Amino acid sequence: MSAVHATNPTMSEEQAVHLVRNSLLVAGSEMGAEGDHWPVIKTTIHSIMRDWESLQIERNVEAELKTHYNAMISNLERNLHLCPIDLQPAAIKMIGEMRQLYQARFEPAEMTMYVNCDADIPIHIKRMNEIVKTLENDYV
Repeated sequence: MSAVHATNPTMSEEQAVHLVRNSLLVAGSEMGAEGDHWPVIKTTIHSIMRDWESLQIERNVEAELKTHYNAMISNLERNLHLCPIDLQPAAIKMIGEMRQLYQARFEPAEMTMYVNCDADIPIHIKRMNEIVKTLENDYV
């Protein structure tokens, strides 16, 4: 078996972002070293890379929140015995509601029903799609 067939056929999000960046640079090179297309390409690349960085920051914050909230709820559950007996039913209910909110917030979303409206797509993503599509059409 060759090394090509032994590798994973899917690419990571980071690889996909860098592939898009490189594709835009290739598209710009194909259109010429000089020209008015470069500001659009550079702006598009910058916007995509900024979006990628923002997404990474958002994911890191979410992971920290998930860890913190889980620890907080687990601490409440562990220390429930310290609550006065007459207040324990209300505390159990409150902790149960907190756990439900936690699970609702941090469970992975089912993406099969996700609909993306064309108006919601940022302009730099639309530009990137058109540039890459144009480049693909030149080689088909």
